Amino acid sequence: MENISQSRLFKVNKDDLTCIKIDNVTNNFKVLAENYSCSVCLNLLYSPVTCSTCRGMVGKSCLEACLLKRKSCPLCGIEIFKQAPSNESNAIKNLKSITLNCDFKNCKEIISYDNYYGHLNKCKFNPKNLSQNLKKCIYCYEDFDTKIIKAHEQNCENRTETCDFCNKTYQVKDVDYHILVDCDFVKITCEYCGDTFNKKEYEEHEKNRAACDITIARKFNNLRSSSNNLPNIKNEIYNQGNYDQYHNSNNNFNNNGNNFNNNQTQKRSHSSSKLTQVNINPINNNNILTGNKLRGEKKYSEALVCFQNELKLNPNSAAAYLNIGFCYQDMNKFAESISNFEKAINIDKFCKQAIFGIGFTFQKQGKYGDAITYYYKATTIDPKYKEAFNNIGFCWMQQGYFKDASDTYKKLLSFDPNDSLAHYNYGCTRQKLGQHVEAIESFNKSIKINPNYKYSYYNMGCSYFQLLQYNSSIDMYVKSTKVDPTYTDAYYAAGYSYEKIQNWEKALEFYMKVYELNKGYGGITKKIEDLVAKT
Repeated sequence: MENISQSRLFKVNKDDLTCIKIDNVTNNFKVLAENYSCSVCLNLLYSPVTCSTCRGMVGKSCLEACLLKRKSCPLCGIEIFKQAPSNESNAIKNLKSITLNCDFKNCKEIISYDNYYGHLNKCKFNPKNLSQNLKKCIYCYEDFDTKIIKAHEQNCENRTETCDFCNKTYQVKDVDYHILVDCDFVKITCEYCGDTFNKKEYEEHEKNRAACDITIARKFNNLRSSSNNLPNIKNEIYNQGNYDQYHNSNNNFNNNGNNFNNNQTQKRSHSSSKLTQVNINPINNNNILTGNKLRGEKKYSEALVCFQNELKLNPNSAAAYLNIGFCYQDMNKFAESISNFEKAINIDKFCKQAIFGIGFTFQKQGKYGDAITYYYKATTIDPKYKEAFNNIGFCWMQQGYFKDASDTYKKLLSFDPNDSLAHYNYGCTRQKLGQHVEAIESFNKSIKINPNYKYSYYNMGCSYFQLLQYNSSIDMYVKSTKVDPTYTDAYYAAGYSYEKIQNWEKALEFYMKVYELNKGYGGITKKIEDLVAKT
C-alpha cells in the first residue's frame, strides 16, 4: 500500500485513498480526531468500514491491504468488514466536520475533510503541478514555483546574515541565540548611565552597579523644561550617519579664576567657536560646499539659497536640512533651526549632528537641561562623540553641577587622552571642586599637547595662587602673556601675585602694562597710585 508521501506525486485514484495523517488535522480538531483513528494505521479514518461483530472501524484502503493476507477482520478475526451502515452516520458527520492542513509544506490553505484529496490533486505546491516551473531555494534547497521563489528567499529562515558586531554569519532563525549567546561584541547600553559596552564589559559593569552614575539621568531629566515635550533618552544602538557639512560650534568652558581686585574673586568665562568641515560623499558637492563657505563668511541668506537648491535636486537630503538648521542657529532663529534639524532626523534617525544641533540650540537659549538631554541622545549614536561630551560638561558647569561636569570630561578623556581642550576643561572642573593639585596636573597635560593655549597657563597660575605658591603662579601668568602679549588679565594677576610677596616694583611694572593695554581696566588707576606711593 502506498503512503501519501509517495502517492501525492501522481494523480490520486479515488479507490486508493488512504487514511489521512493525524498530523494534518488542524489544532482545534486534534481531540476529536483521536476518537476516529484507524485501528490499523492509527491515522485519521478515510472511507471508514465497520466490522459487524466487534464494531471496529478501519479505513477502506487499510482493510483491503489486510484482506490480501487473510479473509477476516484484522481486529477480531471473525467477520468480514462491510461499508459503514447508517447507524454510524454520527461518526461520518463528525469526521466531515474536521478541517485539515495541506500535506505540502508551503501551502497554508485550510481544507475540509471531503475536499482533502481533491485539494491535493490541484494544490499549486504539488510537485506534479510545479514540475515545469520549479526552482530550488538557495538557502533551504526546497523546490518552489519561480513566481514565488524570490519572495520565499527574502523570508527564508535558513538564509544567512552577517553580524555587524562580530562579523560572524548566522541563520536568521538563530538570530536570538547569536545575540544572546554566541556574539561577544554585541553592544549593550546601560539603562542607568547610557554607557555602551560589549557583552563581557557589561557583565563587569553590572557587578559594579554602584559605580554607575545613576544620578546623571535623574539630574538632567529634572532640569528639562516642562514646556517642551522632549523624548527621554533611548537606549538604542545606532550607526553613524554620513553627511557633508560644517560641524557645529564647540562651546568650551573656561574659568579664569581671580582678578585679585580688592582680594575678591571675579568669575570670568571664555567661549570659543570652531567650524570643522566633514566631507563624506556629498549628494551635490557644489550646493553643500558653497553653502558652507557662505555660512563661514556669515552670508546666511545666500547660504540658505544653496541648501534650498540642494533640496530641489534631492528632497530627502538630510545634509541640506542639517545645514539649514545650522544657518538659522547662527542667526539665532531657534524655532526654525530646531524644525530643520528635526526634518533631518526624520530622514535619518542616526543623524547625530542634527541631534547635537538641537542640543546646542537649547544651550544658546540657556536651557541647559534640555541641551543635556539631546547631547546624551547623540552619544547613544556615537558613544565617543567628543563635541557632545564637551558640551554636556559645559552645561553641567552652568548649572553648578561641578562633579558631574568633572566626571563627563574624565569620560571624554578615557577614549581620547590626547584632547588638550578636554584636559583643560577637566582641570577647570577640578579647580571648582577645590582640587588645585589635581587641576594643575590636568593643565600640565593640556599644555604638553597644545603649548599655545593661554588659558591653560593662566588657570594653572590661579591654582598655584590658591595653594599660596606665588612664584609658581607668577611664572604661569608670564607664560600666558608670552602666548598672548595683550592678555590684560594675566598681567594684572602677575602684578597682584608680586604684591603678595611684597615686590612692589615688579607689581607696578605689570600694572603699568595693564594700563597701557586698557586704561579703563577695573581699579587699575587706583592700584598704580597706591604702589607709586609705596615706592
